[in-house]
Amino acid sequence: MTNFPQKIATNAQNRDLPTLCVLCVLLWQKWHSSQSKIKNPKSKILPCLLLLLALLSRPCPAADSPYDGLGEARLENLTLRYSPEADKVAGPLGRYLDKLMPQFGEYLRDNLRKAGADAVGHETEDVTWIARELALPGSTPRMTEVYRHFSRQWYESLGALLDFHRAVIWTDTDLDRRVRAGEPTPGAAWDPARRAWRPSWFFHVQGHVEGQKQTLDFLPASPGATLEFVPTLIFTANELKDSVTAVSQGRGMIRLILGQVTDPAGPQNLFAAQMLTMTCHETAESALVENRVSGPGRRWIAEGLATWLGLRRVGDRLGPEMSDRSWQLSHNPAAMNRELPRVDLLGWPSVEDETATAPKGDLLLAHYYLATEIIREAARRHGDDVFRQTFAALPSAAPDAPGKRDSPETFLRVFQKITGTDLRSYIEPVRQQLLAGPPTPAAAPAAPGP
Repeated sequence: MTNFPQKIATNAQNRDLPTLCVLCVLLWQKWHSSQSKIKNPKSKILPCLLLLLALLSRPCPAADSPYDGLGEARLENLTLRYSPEADKVAGPLGRYLDKLMPQFGEYLRDNLRKAGADAVGHETEDVTWIARELALPGSTPRMTEVYRHFSRQWYESLGALLDFHRAVIWTDTDLDRRVRAGEPTPGAAWDPARRAWRPSWFFHVQGHVEGQKQTLDFLPASPGATLEFVPTLIFTANELKDSVTAVSQGRGMIRLILGQVTDPAGPQNLFAAQMLTMTCHETAESALVENRVSGPGRRWIAEGLATWLGLRRVGDRLGPEMSDRSWQLSHNPAAMNRELPRVDLLGWPSVEDETATAPKGDLLLAHYYLATEIIREAARRHGDDVFRQTFAALPSAAPDAPGKRDSPETFLRVFQKITGTDLRSYIEPVRQQLLAGPPTPAAAPAAPGP
């Protein structure tokens, strides 16, 4: 026999108003049928009103929600979203995650504190290195000010995100279907080397966000996008055939993620790499624009060089693997390749000249991506010193030219004189090389057979 009061209590706890209203109607009808002697025409009003309320209150999913079609379980500390095929493991794994998330957040905050202390300890060394790469006579107070501002902003903003409110369980078949349909796959990234899906550390949620999140305004993101850390598990269809085994495997995955066995460098170095890349980028770009190259048309040169210098600094300090990892986290190749055909580096306006039509979201990130890859390619061909040589040969580097800055055209002309090549000639070959990279899941994985 249906236990309507129990179902009503459960749906009230889950705030499922449409189902709650329908159950109330059924309960009313059940009670009303047992009171057949009551002849009151008003007795039909309540079920009609409840049914109307159920229809009007049925939630309309946001078109830009990255979680459309996923199941949901509200737990004590977080909300779990999961692929429909994972419904048998969602309950036990969700409860397991719910207990561990507060401990995991504190573990990451401790590593973030260590990364922040590392940035403070290397401030003078990093700023001096950037000044040398730009062929400046020495670091300036302004460079130190920018370095401190962005390292502090990164530290404080990221720390506010380490209270977890959500987790996701995906199946690989669900992810494959979503990619082919052009739908988002938050918390999951395609690994072309392994030809498999892997959890990603963070992602941008476009527009639709549950709960209040802090927007990191120094990250290039679409309007309304926020940065959120979401623990993510990914199962294959075979792993889900035996739900007991799947739960055991899932707990093993969680232990790997929480223990950072999947990233031997550990979260402290991962945080340090992200912090160092961004802080050195902003410091280098500010110093470059204020002392070396300025004017319209400089954006792709300044952004590409600044990111390249940031990644080089991470490689010097933390190793080339961490430099590559930091770059991959910031720019997912599959997402970037979708936008690369529309990237117009030579028409990319400077920040002060931006209008409403300036690139935004993934298209903006793709501009950074292509600009940086062009600088990296030029450095591979001519050596890491080629840009320092170029800066040193600019008229603005002359001892009798304090405060003078050169145009982008002068920079490009000096670079060509040193290397024999026009830096702009790299744009199309590098774009095509990136587009011809490893296949994405839109073309690669096939759904598992029966």
